[in-house]
Amino acid sequence: MNQEVKRHRFYLIAGDIALLLAAFVAVHIYKHKHLLIDSQDWLLLSFLMVTWSFIHLHFKKNRLFSDTPFLSGIWLLIKANLTFIFLLTLVVISFSQWQLSRLMVYGPLLLFTSFELIVFCLYRYSHPISTDCSPEAQTPHQTTTISIKLLIIDGLLLVISLLIATIIKRGGLKFEPEHIEVMVILFSLWLLISLSSRKFSRYTFASHYRALSSSIKTTTMIAAGLTVILYGLRLNTLSRIQILGALLLYMTLESVVFYLYVSWRKYSSSPQDIEDSTEARNLTQSETSNDFILRDFSGHAVEPVKQKLQHALEFFDFEIFTFIDNNLNLDGIERRECDLLSTDELSLRLSNLKDRV
Repeated sequence: MNQEVKRHRFYLIAGDIALLLAAFVAVHIYKHKHLLIDSQDWLLLSFLMVTWSFIHLHFKKNRLFSDTPFLSGIWLLIKANLTFIFLLTLVVISFSQWQLSRLMVYGPLLLFTSFELIVFCLYRYSHPISTDCSPEAQTPHQTTTISIKLLIIDGLLLVISLLIATIIKRGGLKFEPEHIEVMVILFSLWLLISLSSRKFSRYTFASHYRALSSSIKTTTMIAAGLTVILYGLRLNTLSRIQILGALLLYMTLESVVFYLYVSWRKYSSSPQDIEDSTEARNLTQSETSNDFILRDFSGHAVEPVKQKLQHALEFFDFEIFTFIDNNLNLDGIERRECDLLSTDELSLRLSNLKDRV
């Protein structure tokens, strides 16, 4: 079975590469009327192959023909190839290859996308899968609140980064009218991508990993989107240091601010830990704890625990509070009968407690 899976993945990778090369050759013949590939076209082809390998691995396209329903497969191919276009443009601009033809850059990708969609539709038509769902149904919609303070601070970080990059490149704050146009595009992309990706929601700052990964992801999306617009419209008025250097500095400063913010929120919201086995034994054996476990929580409490629990859990993971609220009558649980215990190193604390009892 493993050999069959490996063979299937090999055929899929080889077929995908063949489609990409066929699209590149077709566009090259259409533009140059011959098959002689010069040094610039070889460089573009290397960019295509490197970016394709990342896209193929990131979107797990090797599973496309095995267990992906029709609509989900179509959405996956469109999303993957849109990302392909943005990342390829980012690579082209990063290597300062403004002279490359836009037809040779985008033409093969559009034709490659068409080839993939046709092949997948034919394959799924001949090998149907009964289960299917739309992309919107796969992930439930979540309403999130945006922190206006973080939004303002993040915008200031982008302004500071752009000013520092301009001083490093030009030796001062010298802006021409055409530079303002690029800056407007940059800040528009920053605002659009930050809000659409819920970058400033509480869920993003539930952990350091989520905050830092959100910073890296959104900055990469901003850089890719900006390079697509600048390359497509030939707005090469700002240098790479001013554009990509400013975004790199912005991502660094933002990561530091996000890390400190998450640390501060965790410190300020952290409940009191169990200090020793005596305190834990008194808590678990107290009459209040027994009543908490055994009593039937019906009716309405004088001081419900719902609001306290919501404030404690919505920052870490709101889905936990939703699960508890759906399975317990939190309005019938008295707040004074509840305690919040930290789960940090819980297994170690419980093992030490067991040894001492």
